[in-house]
Amino acid sequence: MSSCCLPLRWSLLFLLISFAGPPVNAEKANGTGNLRQQIPVQRQRGNCPAQVQLTTSWRWYEGGGEHLVIPETTATAGRARYIKGTAKTAEYQAPLKPTFASCVTEVRPSADLPYRLIWKDGRLTFRVELPADTPANPSRISQRAILGGRPYVRWQIAD
Repeated sequence: MSSCCLPLRWSLLFLLISFAGPPVNAEKANGTGNLRQQIPVQRQRGNCPAQVQLTTSWRWYEGGGEHLVIPETTATAGRARYIKGTAKTAEYQAPLKPTFASCVTEVRPSADLPYRLIWKDGRLTFRVELPADTPANPSRISQRAILGGRPYVRWQIAD
């Protein structure tokens, strides 16, 4: 698909998800899932947590998929606030709790989890970094919020 048609494709995908929802049989035919996973944290300096929990959810349907991520930041930090973002990124920060104020470390994104967590300078930074678009797989962040003091990001990818 040429780049001239991508905005139209995203607009149609957004309208489909927003108003019609996924196809009626999407859960059975194409798959959904939820996962709570503990990501190990490799301490570089200071008092750092041994792991951080990510709650992820996904829903695949014909033509693409939708992902959701909520990092459990409140275990080591206060209430998160949205800092900045683009169609491909979202960044949140929260002040570290006194117990973890000395922590310096980072959990880097991977191909499966495009999420970065940084404990440094008395702050916890959570950043979603979607990969560059390809003609066959454009992606974008569709929703950013704070849920119970934690970052909440929903993003979509088209097939």
